[in-house]
Amino acid sequence: MRARNLTARRYYSDSGLTMIECLVGVFLFTLIFFAYWMTFKTNGDIWNRGKDKVLLQQACTQASEAMARDIRAGGSIIFTNASDITIRDRNNVNDIRRYHLAGSQLVTGTNTPVVPETCTALTFSVAADQTAVTFLVTLKDRWENKATVRGSAHLRNQS
Repeated sequence: MRARNLTARRYYSDSGLTMIECLVGVFLFTLIFFAYWMTFKTNGDIWNRGKDKVLLQQACTQASEAMARDIRAGGSIIFTNASDITIRDRNNVNDIRRYHLAGSQLVTGTNTPVVPETCTALTFSVAADQTAVTFLVTLKDRWENKATVRGSAHLRNQS
């Protein structure tokens, strides 16, 4: 009979992780986290574009309403060119407001911006009898979204 060597017995366990298993786990976690992050970032960009488009349309409406309100309050119109108009009071003495383009901004006579967005087009057309104005405003935001509004107004305080 052969003698057993009790001290030569190996005691180890297979319950731990090898380095390869750890690296595969880290790689998969990184891959899933990156995909989640890209989805979140893309959805955030889409949300911001939509929100900015709504703000752009509101700014276009605001500019249109301001111009129509000033035209209705005016007594006469000085039509300088297709993108520059001055509205005067009933006595044709004082300027109520002047709208024109300064670079890419829609501004009033004091170079105060009407809206903060970039104005890519501003067109005025005055009726032959100088009592009505039709205008077209196109604004652009940082995402290159464009909004256009067309409006018209008649002078109410003619002398």
